[in-house]
Amino acid sequence: MNRKLAQFCLLAAFSIFGGCIVFFATNAERDFGLVKLFEIRGKRVPPEAVVIIAMDEQSEASFSEASSGINQEQLIHWRQFHAKLIQELQKQSVKLIIFDLQFIQSIPAQDQLLAAAMQRAGNVLISECIQKISLSNTDSMFSGRDDCASGHRAPFISKESGSEQMGAMLTGVRKIVPTRVIADAALDRAPFYLPDQLRHPTIQEVWMYFDVLAEHPSLPLVAWVNYLQREGLLHNTIPANQVASIWLAQQRASCKATPQQFTLNKSIDPSLRNKLQQIICGSDSRYLNYYGPPKSIKILPYKDVYNGQVNDLHDKIVFVGKLNTLFAQGKADFFPTPFAEDQTGRMAGVEILATQFSNLLNDQFLEIPTPPILIIVGFGFGISLLLVLFRGFSGLAVSFAGFCTSAGFSIYRFHSAIWLPIIVPFWQLLISYAVYLVWLINDLLKERKYIYEFIKKVFPQWADLIPHLPKFWDTKDESFERQNVPSICLATDIQGYTKTAQRLEKTGSLEKLLKSYYQVLGQPIAANKGYIANIQGDAMMAMWIDRPVAISRYAACVAALEMQQEVSKFNERSQLGSLPTRIGINEGGINLICIRSAGSLFYNPFGDALNTASRIEGVNKYLKTHILAASAIIDGLTDIIYRPVGRFRLIGKEEPMALVEIIGIGKLSAHLNYPCYEKFSDGLKLFQQGQWEQAEAIFRSILDRYGYDGPTEFYLVQTQQNQQLEPSNWDGTVVLEGK
Repeated sequence: MNRKLAQFCLLAAFSIFGGCIVFFATNAERDFGLVKLFEIRGKRVPPEAVVIIAMDEQSEASFSEASSGINQEQLIHWRQFHAKLIQELQKQSVKLIIFDLQFIQSIPAQDQLLAAAMQRAGNVLISECIQKISLSNTDSMFSGRDDCASGHRAPFISKESGSEQMGAMLTGVRKIVPTRVIADAALDRAPFYLPDQLRHPTIQEVWMYFDVLAEHPSLPLVAWVNYLQREGLLHNTIPANQVASIWLAQQRASCKATPQQFTLNKSIDPSLRNKLQQIICGSDSRYLNYYGPPKSIKILPYKDVYNGQVNDLHDKIVFVGKLNTLFAQGKADFFPTPFAEDQTGRMAGVEILATQFSNLLNDQFLEIPTPPILIIVGFGFGISLLLVLFRGFSGLAVSFAGFCTSAGFSIYRFHSAIWLPIIVPFWQLLISYAVYLVWLINDLLKERKYIYEFIKKVFPQWADLIPHLPKFWDTKDESFERQNVPSICLATDIQGYTKTAQRLEKTGSLEKLLKSYYQVLGQPIAANKGYIANIQGDAMMAMWIDRPVAISRYAACVAALEMQQEVSKFNERSQLGSLPTRIGINEGGINLICIRSAGSLFYNPFGDALNTASRIEGVNKYLKTHILAASAIIDGLTDIIYRPVGRFRLIGKEEPMALVEIIGIGKLSAHLNYPCYEKFSDGLKLFQQGQWEQAEAIFRSILDRYGYDGPTEFYLVQTQQNQQLEPSNWDGTVVLEGK
């Protein structure tokens, strides 16, 4: 009993301690666990009342074309368009209009027009600028959103020259209000700040209040309270001569000063009153509950609303902001979110603003129901108890099932906006497993020691026959043969080896050069789980066996590309000479004679697939390429960049073989030479169809426009020869006379 209790305490202590380190010393739960929960949960339906009007490229182009008298500065600020947009929105009786834009710079000609429209509407909210600067002894960091950062960058805190070293980083925050004409015309105004994306890789928290700015509320909160007031849900709680932003700031200051005495108007609905009180007196930030990837909330092009082409905005809450639909990745006011990826892109700041407002509207912020330390302690105790109660592999299985149950419950609760950890319990499980296995191994060694001591006392004549440690496997040599083993074969050859060898043999440096060279070639093979089957002079044969075909194909292609990179580096630093290398890749069945000796496994392969790989390597000489492969190699490989280079009848082969050039890793369409390769493909098709003149014209145009290209040069010569001497029974196959 005491032993089990000690084991339980040890497991629980390590598990809880490790969980605390992972949670408090890292952001793994937030940066990885929360992202995974969003991915598993998927999209949710956003509120229908929330709409975003996007100032996108199409709208900008439309205004630029339709208004020839508008200069570039007017087009950049859009203010004269905003005035008419507000009028169009008022025709449809929208609830609120929130501009996620900065109106700091004064443009009198446009400001008066916009201010008049805002006053007539009476329901327009605007954003204020927040700038943040951090100073240290060696650096200063400035951040602010979009227009707020691009202008008005005069430093508002600085370190005096000659002053002593600062003991800590100094941070300053300031608010810049809009130009007076527009600020006075707005219903209300408040800041909406997002952190610098370079130092915060994913936006997950947003501010409700800026306590460093005299408890000033954020724009989404101000917009929500204005919405409640216009809906009559606050029952005149806010004085008629006071705006919601000032009232919210006063209420928070009052709550922070006397939290026990703070209360709101009793006439407000109890559930709404409790929610308001929690927001006013609670944390200054909340975790966003995203509805999905960018553009999940309904988005309308600015120009469509401006031109009166949208007529379903009655009672909507409208957000207006920059949302470039075509080139979002390169814009400044776009931020990574848990749903952001290459296909969806980053999320615009106005979308995050609308998401925060929607969370307020539907009370859907992510909530952590209990202090994380309690979850860490509870899970640590639970896993430790299961490991102690169920011994051996049963304990491992049951504890893993317990973790899966915990993770499943976390995923289930996340659908209800309850965030429970999944990464910290996983690490607690791994730590518990490690301690548990060490304990079991220690028990096993102790048990073995007891058995040995028992035998030594009772049967001393047998003691020497009991090994203290397991012996090595029997080193007796063993050989066997494997027939028709599926394999990927990679053949290499050194270009111009004969001349290099003749030169270096005289000085005795050839062996040293080749030794270093094959060490360089062998590293990519081993790193990609391949075997070096044979090395003869300047040629090497490698192979991939006993792995899924797709994995072996990909590994061989990656190894070939890495070999070319390493050989290039080798040639640059080699003082004895360069060894440019050609590579050929093929697949097929081979026969293996396997020899197992002293715990090692050696292969001696033979078969037609090896010979064909060598023949493919030889085609590089004709095409002036580096890596060629049979077309079957790239089947199913979406991340390998390649281009077809034609069909060839290799020497000693009856059937033609389609070959491809392996170029790199990634997508062909994103490659720098993609236009050249696409043009070459067109010429190759015409060549294979026997349309010599058209093919020749394309090949010439490639060389003229893109410069030298080995395959293009080869086929240009072939087309010229075929025009002079028309080949008989042409089927698009090039016949090579030599290796």
